[in-house]
Amino acid sequence: EVSLSLGEGQTLALLGRNGVGKTTFMDTLAGATRQHGGHIELGGVALHRLPAHARAGAGIGWVPQERNIFKSLTVHENLTAVARTGAWTPDRAYEMFPRLAERKGNLGTQLSGGEQQMLAVARILRTGARLLLLDEISEGLAPVIVQALARMIVTLRQKGYTVVMVGQNFRFA
Repeated sequence: EVSLSLGEGQTLALLGRNGVGKTTFMDTLAGATRQHGGHIELGGVALHRLPAHARAGAGIGWVPQERNIFKSLTVHENLTAVARTGAWTPDRAYEMFPRLAERKGNLGTQLSGGEQQMLAVARILRTGARLLLLDEISEGLAPVIVQALARMIVTLRQKGYTVVMVGQNFRFA
């Protein structure tokens, strides 16, 4: 029984301890878990009966806790494997995440946790998503990386992206 409405460029942070349903909420929005009731709309389009890939096509970009990058592909291959034509070229992603530009030839397995998180967000932007679902994006990362991710979220919000993030880090939120 959750009801919320977010406009373009708004951010919502859901905070809470382990086991209270934050990730289940995100999984439900993304279509990764079975929805038991209610409805989900994005831009007036009903999504609640659509599978996850159709929700992604409608503009939902999901970065789960596990990041789900292709670890056997390079950074650059990760960015091109999921691409749609649009504003987010690999070069633009590298501008937002200069560390990825330095590591574009490295495999996903050779990246730090923070670099993997940056790559996961950059990949989602390459899909054309406008609603970003970020699950525990700052979990277990060095403070300097957490600060960089926070700046990235502010920048995206200023560009009109809507962000829903869950976590336990009140200061980050």
